[in-house]
Amino acid sequence: MISSARIRGFRGLASTTLAATLTLVLVVPLTTTRSFAASKKVLFTLSSSDSTLFLAPGDDASLTIRSSRTKGFSNPIYLGVGGVPSGVTVRSKTNPLRTSSSSSELNISIKPTFVAKNFTLVVSGSSKGQTSRASIRVNVGVPNTLPPTTPPGPSAPTTVPTPTIVPTTAPSLTPTTKAVTTTTSGFQDYTVAVDPAVVSVPAGGTATATLKITRTGGFSEELNGTLEGLPLGMTGSVDTVGGSASTSTIRLSAVLGTTVGTTDVVVRVRGRSATFKVNVTTLGVVAVPTALTLIRGASGVVNVALGRPVTASLVTWSVDSLPIGVTATFTPNTSTAVTTILTVGSTTSASTGTFPLSVRASTDTVSFATTVSLTLSDTTTATGTITPSVLTLAPGAAGTVAFTPPALPTTSLPSLSVAGLPTGASSTGFSTSGTTFTVNFATLTSTAAGSYPVTISVSQGGAVSSGVFTLVVGTVATLPVTANVVLTTSATSLSIARGSFATMTVLTAWATGVTPTAITFEVLGGPTGMSSSFNVNPNATGTTTTLTIPSTAAVGQYTVTVRGTIPTVGTSSVSFVLNVT
Repeated sequence: MISSARIRGFRGLASTTLAATLTLVLVVPLTTTRSFAASKKVLFTLSSSDSTLFLAPGDDASLTIRSSRTKGFSNPIYLGVGGVPSGVTVRSKTNPLRTSSSSSELNISIKPTFVAKNFTLVVSGSSKGQTSRASIRVNVGVPNTLPPTTPPGPSAPTTVPTPTIVPTTAPSLTPTTKAVTTTTSGFQDYTVAVDPAVVSVPAGGTATATLKITRTGGFSEELNGTLEGLPLGMTGSVDTVGGSASTSTIRLSAVLGTTVGTTDVVVRVRGRSATFKVNVTTLGVVAVPTALTLIRGASGVVNVALGRPVTASLVTWSVDSLPIGVTATFTPNTSTAVTTILTVGSTTSASTGTFPLSVRASTDTVSFATTVSLTLSDTTTATGTITPSVLTLAPGAAGTVAFTPPALPTTSLPSLSVAGLPTGASSTGFSTSGTTFTVNFATLTSTAAGSYPVTISVSQGGAVSSGVFTLVVGTVATLPVTANVVLTTSATSLSIARGSFATMTVLTAWATGVTPTAITFEVLGGPTGMSSSFNVNPNATGTTTTLTIPSTAAVGQYTVTVRGTIPTVGTSSVSFVLNVT
């Protein structure tokens, strides 16, 4: 029994009304139940400092929930409360219980308009797949008419009428010799679910899911949730579900070293819970293009990125081994950026042939690598002309280019090859018209947006001719025709949680024979308060912009534009979709 000092509004019955209004109150003893397999060891139990409370409308009271643990069990115990009717507010001061000696104060408030009745609160504790419960019987009567805790005075009658026990409704007490039962509505309740059932989170990135609340019986309390079972290296939170709202957002964030795989995660909202799967993924290192063909003495560029949007660690880039006469330079080499530009050079004395280059990204905890195929051809190999020099295709579309070797074909049949196509893109054959070869290209709807240098080579009569054009996948905007350059982004959309940041790579594609010129970049659009920075600006070969979203930003979808300016030439812009979560 709690101290009467903690309960407001109690008064003893007057001796003249006791016989007419006294009703027997059923006291349910404190019970503790545990739900676990019979073969499992009991890890903990819950108990309450009070098994029964006597309150009046408008009162509030507190009691203590304690845990009893088996020796050595130290996992947090997450609390929830069930059976809370409308008009009653229950708050837990400490949740979860994290130590063997911890306890939680449970505050119970009754609204003044609450209709008198009895109900049972069930406090549940969950941890490591086990659940223990403690029940508290709450008896709410009409103010100033609850049974006194001491015997009545001498004028009180020595007998009382036979009590009427009503387990789910309370008697409406009137100055008569018979209690009148008042009908009340059923308990309010709710259920929880998570959508989608499987949430993919890139190691080093973020993701969100939706917590769905289904309310019944007019339940309209504010709800707060917690997450259990997150893999090591991942953090998460659950937005408060206010008032009668039916959804909120589950936010997940994984560091670079988070173990790749699928884990069951439990979201708990008071006494309710739902389980969903979190799949930690990684794409390692991504290189565009994956194959590079060079004439000895020349150099080429490969765009390299980690397969995740953000990282808090320094990234160092390297090539595990290089053929004699080949060099590799990264810009930048060590930074917090997750993208870099690899320039591969060769001397005129380097050996011809095809060589695998192992391009590696290393952080303080992990390293990832991918292979770029480098082909060095003889210096006598002729360079042909490709028209157009930039072919832009939407994902799922097709187009053609014309390749013209520098010499007439011989009487032998030509052999044509294509290198540098992105995943999902293909060359579907070629035809000849005089000295020109027409090559067909197609992309899938799943082909990633970006700018890809593609090499076309024709071998005929012992002579080899090759040329390079730029395949642009995605919708892009072009500079004035005099600029001879196209801007693209590495993705068509980007998602960033409020209070977080992510990066987007901007690529440049210059026409054959045009000398790259410094481009000054700027970011336009986005939510109020968004800031941006570039890893290098101005630059001729692209840049990476870091977008930072304030915690006060409005959730929604925005169009962000990166604009590049070349003095005396003009401007170009490329846009992508920014989802703020």
